[in-house]
Amino acid sequence: MADERWMVSPYNTKLAPRELTVYDSTLREGEQVPGVAFSVEDKMEIARALDGTGIPEIDAGFPAVSREEEEAVKAVCELGLEARILALSRAEPADIDRVIGAGADGVIVFVATSPIHLKEKLGMPFNEAREMAVSAVEYAKDHGLFTALSAEDGTRTGPPS
Repeated sequence: MADERWMVSPYNTKLAPRELTVYDSTLREGEQVPGVAFSVEDKMEIARALDGTGIPEIDAGFPAVSREEEEAVKAVCELGLEARILALSRAEPADIDRVIGAGADGVIVFVATSPIHLKEKLGMPFNEAREMAVSAVEYAKDHGLFTALSAEDGTRTGPPS
């Protein structure tokens, strides 16, 4: 029986994690605090510290945001850490190419799935967004990347019809 403590959506009630992997997103999410901007050296130091604690996966950033962010992700990838280095990407081949160019081990592909995001952000129906996500995941996997898919605003997304 599923352990209800792990259920984040009412649509996941029949699923339970078979394996739990902790990944840290400090290098990307930490900069979303007003007034915080990590230098490349800061990101490298934080990544080393996270790796030293045994964190198995580190989200190094979102290379498509800027050339500076791409260089920071690349610098973290070149540290030779034990952790698997991931980077964020929209469900677009050009974004995934930036992840590949930075040298990341894997990619977290995100795509909007809630009705409001589909309408206001992507301007497309769910089926098109799903196909875009499938295509992006296939593209990433074809290029040898560990791949995870994130449903942006997924808690407001109903079951597929």
